[in-house]
Amino acid sequence: MDKKQYIENKEIESYSIVERKTYFGNEIVKVKFTDNSEKEIPKDIFDKIVSDTVSDASTVQNKIAEFIADKIIELFINYEIKIVDIDYIFNTTVKLLNAAVEKADEKLWKKDKYEKTIYDVWQLVK
Repeated sequence: MDKKQYIENKEIESYSIVERKTYFGNEIVKVKFTDNSEKEIPKDIFDKIVSDTVSDASTVQNKIAEFIADKIIELFINYEIKIVDIDYIFNTTVKLLNAAVEKADEKLWKKDKYEKTIYDVWQLVK
């Protein structure tokens, strides 16, 4: 890396593609930070949140939310979802996710609650 890059306020030392893939088979990047911490992130998310400047957590969260919202909209378009069904679909999705998280919480967690992902939950409940 020639210039400094960041995720939030953490400077990236290096990153590489790992063998593990996402649920849908997309690449995952292992990021090593200058503070010696590491994090694995889906590559398409990494590409959206890496920055040449320091940012805060809410800026990164907004970038991720917009990226995921675009993916959800693509699904709605692909399946020709009716506008009147959108709220029902979102409410149902939230209920299903909350139930999965609750079920996963019954099992032993090895991560802090701020580090848990939906991928982690699905590995425990499916």
